[in-house]
Amino acid sequence: MRSLPILVLLATGHVCAQPTAPAPQTPSSIAMPPAAAATPQSIAKAQEILAKAKTTYTGIKTYQDHTASSFAPVTEDGDAKAVQNHSATVRFKRPELCLVQGDTFAFSCDGTTVTTYQGEYKQYITSPLNGTLSESLAQIQDSAQIPPVLRILAAGESVPDTLVTGVTRVLGSAPEELDGKKGTSVYMLMLTDFRDPASLPVPLVAWFDETTGLLGRTIVDLGPAYNLMAKQLEEEQKDDQSGFHGPTKFKSALWTSTFTDIKIDAELGNESLAYVPPEGSEKANTFHKTDPGPAAQREMLKNAAPAFSVNDCDGKTIALADLKGRVVVLDFWATWCGPCVAAMPQMQTLADKFEGKPVTILGVNQDSDKSAADIKKFLDSKKITLRQALDPTNSIGGNYNVTAIPCVAFIDKEGKVQDVVVGYSPGHGSEFELRINNLLEGKPIHEGSEIAEQAAADDPDAMVGGTFPLVDDNSPEALALKPVGTAAGTPIVSNLARMIDVDGDGKPELVAPLDRNEPPAGLAIFNVDGTIQKRLPLDQASNGTVAGFDFALGQWSVIHQTNSSAGLSRVSLVGYEPSGKKLWRYRVETSNDRAATAKLVVGDLTGAGKAETAVLVTSYIINRSGASQTSYSDLRSTLLVLSETGQPLAFRRIGQNAATLSIVPATSKGEQASILVSADGRLLRFAFDSSKALKSTEENK
Repeated sequence: MRSLPILVLLATGHVCAQPTAPAPQTPSSIAMPPAAAATPQSIAKAQEILAKAKTTYTGIKTYQDHTASSFAPVTEDGDAKAVQNHSATVRFKRPELCLVQGDTFAFSCDGTTVTTYQGEYKQYITSPLNGTLSESLAQIQDSAQIPPVLRILAAGESVPDTLVTGVTRVLGSAPEELDGKKGTSVYMLMLTDFRDPASLPVPLVAWFDETTGLLGRTIVDLGPAYNLMAKQLEEEQKDDQSGFHGPTKFKSALWTSTFTDIKIDAELGNESLAYVPPEGSEKANTFHKTDPGPAAQREMLKNAAPAFSVNDCDGKTIALADLKGRVVVLDFWATWCGPCVAAMPQMQTLADKFEGKPVTILGVNQDSDKSAADIKKFLDSKKITLRQALDPTNSIGGNYNVTAIPCVAFIDKEGKVQDVVVGYSPGHGSEFELRINNLLEGKPIHEGSEIAEQAAADDPDAMVGGTFPLVDDNSPEALALKPVGTAAGTPIVSNLARMIDVDGDGKPELVAPLDRNEPPAGLAIFNVDGTIQKRLPLDQASNGTVAGFDFALGQWSVIHQTNSSAGLSRVSLVGYEPSGKKLWRYRVETSNDRAATAKLVVGDLTGAGKAETAVLVTSYIINRSGASQTSYSDLRSTLLVLSETGQPLAFRRIGQNAATLSIVPATSKGEQASILVSADGRLLRFAFDSSKALKSTEENK
């Protein structure tokens, strides 16, 4: 894909999950302290500097600075990726007034209202301040846009001793000058995702001014996290025979922020903290940007291909008009896009097969930070001889509505667009060959083309539905939906919210998992107005993600899901008292090549007034083809019953893919509750016979 959100995308362009450390470790990085900076004395000095800074920041009444940030990943072969730069002015006034005015982003709080502006959408959102300013900042989707110092100031007295949330270890300190000023660099390790204690620690270097004790610069090296994600990607692609899959080792990936023009406790009127949206921006309820790619590309089909005339790597002109009468295949790609590069051997093979025929396969390179010589050198190293049209400003790609790469456009001999394919698959080579042969013979493009089928199905007269326009809160469409309560600011991190009668009064309450870094971690029970009635801390809440839960007969049963180092999900089932104290734990064992998911429900299956837990476990093998094609095979669903102490009482294989699970209570005296399961398109009902249950006194550890 084209965009590169920090921390969740490899520079290869392959979408990856947040990196999870296989084990606690100290990463190798250029941002790690030299030996002289890692002595007990230097660590003590670092802690002294951090303590002084904490006192200083918590005592500040007003603060102003100019924050400049940049992100620059570099691979071990010296290949630098595109550098991203941001700058912003920062103003803060206690208790909770602030303004961040950036080139593409803005954030303000006047004490009661929060406004966020995204330049990418040219839209801004205004909403009431619910909770604290610090909680509002934590909810900003693009967290890198929030200057680090503002987070420290907003935290107030609750700022951690290390100043930065997610720091796991202070490694040392060393004197260092910055722009002619004396100061000290403090070396630390911080989590790539401060909400996930299992995420990989990466180096952080914070420079403090000797005179003021304030931050002047922070550097986070995401290289170790990128390397771990690259390793995981390499594992996913190990069976892919198409060749090169992008860079697998980063020398560094530095996110650097510098703070200049700092003013402390200067006069700062409230009017200087007011945010004025830029001219031409619009107010929205949510940020919304329509992706023109697929729909616009379908509109292009059967129409004349947009003309272009650009240079190739040798400085010679390539013009679409000069290729009239030939089948033309345009391959939009970039060196940083792993799937693009993985697809290159296929495109080269196609060019070799159709050599001597009226077919032109043309690469359209979209690197914005590389010279023609750099691109040619890159292609030579991969033994790719396809001619390249250089498109560093996306002028060709924009005309072809390319919003994601790799993207391949097929143009017939009449100069009309006949098909567009987005993404990469090892099977594309044979599919593309069929398309080209059909175009040579004047036949319709391969009928298996997804985008062509969608275009054929787009009958405007038969379509019911449409897009959702951006509307104001006072528009007629919006007035019919009146907000009556909100829990905005409450850090729910799951879509697993459920209605459960927890207190037994016959009225169900809303229960949802909370962010485990918002103490106390675990579950929360909400009032009908969206406010929290009660927090339920769980002893094991930091052990993985809460993937399911139920409550009955005074017992909570919770699914905790974690990922192995190979990216396979693992499941543990944990029983809790109403207070959240752990009663038992049962770990679902799977082989090393299988992942697992689970669903559960709690109820009295025997009529003895005890809480049994019925569990559906589905294990499967993940099959990956290339960078983005994933399928699942050998699905196996098992129904499991656990006792009130977590002992396994019964197992039964019930098919391949079990979808839902519930307990049907007894309807008459002497009748027993049953378990209702939907699996493989069938409804199945099971009665639990306790006389035949497994007998075991061994406790699950």
